[in-house]
Amino acid sequence: MRAWAALLITAAAMPAQAAGEGFGRWQQDVSSCVLTVEFRRLERCQAVRLDQRNEAVLRFSVLAPSAEPGLVQELTFVGELDAASAPMPCRDGLCQPAAPMRLQISVVRNAQFNSRGLVVGYPKTMPASGLCELSESKVRCKAENSSSGEQWSADLNLR
Repeated sequence: MRAWAALLITAAAMPAQAAGEGFGRWQQDVSSCVLTVEFRRLERCQAVRLDQRNEAVLRFSVLAPSAEPGLVQELTFVGELDAASAPMPCRDGLCQPAAPMRLQISVVRNAQFNSRGLVVGYPKTMPASGLCELSESKVRCKAENSSSGEQWSADLNLR
């Protein structure tokens, strides 16, 4: 009887653990990059970040020094994981990309942050269409807003 009770308790806890493992963040330094943001070309990046809030929607962000001293620019591509790509396996909020990954972009956001991590000004969020591709050593994203013609891109080499 006690064995059944232990099995039931274990089985009841398993789905809760599995549900909690589908989200988190992966971040890595970048060895080289080229960004296109609002028709400007940037060639210095600090890091790349991939946030997974659920197993289908991901947020890919590139952190770079801003043109304004003391600020960090964050260019973010948000989209849905391609059906042929696997979601990131996560544990305790830390994830590891399951390369190769493809992300169908639907939104791009550009924001600046101060040294305390607080947003400066208003982030610019635009509907966009495009694609992000992640391999073990590279990340490439390209998106465009069809009504304004504005384009954003990121081409990164990972360390």
